Amino acid sequence: MKQFLSILLLIAVASVFCGGPPEKTEIETSGTGTGIAGTPAYELLTEVELQKFMKVFPIAQAEFEKSGKRIEAKGDENPIQALDKYATIHTEIAGLDAKLTAAGMPWKEFWPAYAKIMAAAGAYAMKTQLGEGLSEMEAQLKDPNIPAAQKEMMKGIIESLKSAQKAYEGVPEQNVNLIKTHWNELKKLFDIED
Repeated sequence: MKQFLSILLLIAVASVFCGGPPEKTEIETSGTGTGIAGTPAYELLTEVELQKFMKVFPIAQAEFEKSGKRIEAKGDENPIQALDKYATIHTEIAGLDAKLTAAGMPWKEFWPAYAKIMAAAGAYAMKTQLGEGLSEMEAQLKDPNIPAAQKEMMKGIIESLKSAQKAYEGVPEQNVNLIKTHWNELKKLFDIED
């Protein structure tokens, strides 16, 4: 039963986090280290940014809900590239930037912080829950009692998860540690259940 639940968890996550790593064009990113051109997801996240973000996120979330807009990765997208394509979504939501600015974090600061937090949260999940599940699935491929069709499905999931892992390799460890420190607060903020 535990194996079956692990497989279901990995299937669910793979449907969100699959895709290969973004095309890497290494650049120096505002003095914070090496990043990928055009994406803030690989830049350093600071405690100040995280605290400001947690303060204003409920405002952004309410505005997104009112507008019917969602930020999500589709099954065929790299998670970092999926984030990048929403960098200008604030222009489609009347008054969003003004409300964020009034709360202390304009969109031009909110979006990079959001990208960094989501990338670091994905990297944290890959390192904790999913890393163990991936190893477990790879071990299950050697089990002669598992049907061939199920093994083929597992191979596809493993491949997708490995691609997602590559996308998260550029996330600074400092960001992942910051997410880990504030994980309980972020779970409440994003309504994540264990």
